[in-house]
Amino acid sequence: MVQADPSWEYRYLRGLDRQDSRDAARGKAAEKTADQGIDLHVVLQNADLKHSGQDRAVLPGGFPVQKESLSQYDVIVLGDANPQALEPSMIQCLADFVEQPKPAGH
Repeated sequence: MVQADPSWEYRYLRGLDRQDSRDAARGKAAEKTADQGIDLHVVLQNADLKHSGQDRAVLPGGFPVQKESLSQYDVIVLGDANPQALEPSMIQCLADFVEQPKPAGH
């Protein structure tokens, strides 16, 4: 997910993150099964550097700029991202991701 700032949509998806669900379930009965939720990785364009270190969902290196790095994802959500902050290599990676989707089941 690429966002300029944390929006309501970001907060909602952040609440579905599997890793956070596992952490919250420690010490009490888990309400979710292992196949529920999502593995969320986030790029917040306007976040301060402290936030990156505190939130495990934030990609520490920013948006992947290589096609191989994006291939691990099933979905990329562009929220209120600032398009001017996306470098041409990032935009090309996104175009390749959309034009050459992974085979189903991968």
